[in-house]
Amino acid sequence: MALFEGMTPETTESLGGSWCGDLLQIVDELPQNFNLINCCFINLARRGWYIYDKYGTDDQNYLVKDKNNNRLVGHEINIIGKRAELVHLKVEKNKDRFCLDPVPV
Repeated sequence: MALFEGMTPETTESLGGSWCGDLLQIVDELPQNFNLINCCFINLARRGWYIYDKYGTDDQNYLVKDKNNNRLVGHEINIIGKRAELVHLKVEKNKDRFCLDPVPV
């Protein structure tokens, strides 16, 4: 349910459960015989608001993910909880609040 509102391409939802029961540690140095995993679970909507605060939008009100005006890309989630089509997030103002609307790439 954490990713119900979509995810970014960097999200590693496929790791969920695959290391269940293994020892997970956050350390400065990797202990001998341990494997480093890049773990990223982030909800697209929450990532979108962070990006909005940090970089804003382009001239068409789509969220940009960097100073070069590259649009943020995300995935919607299909009915069985898997990645669906790629989307950009458009900022829409409705009355007194802002909404993030997914628009297919």
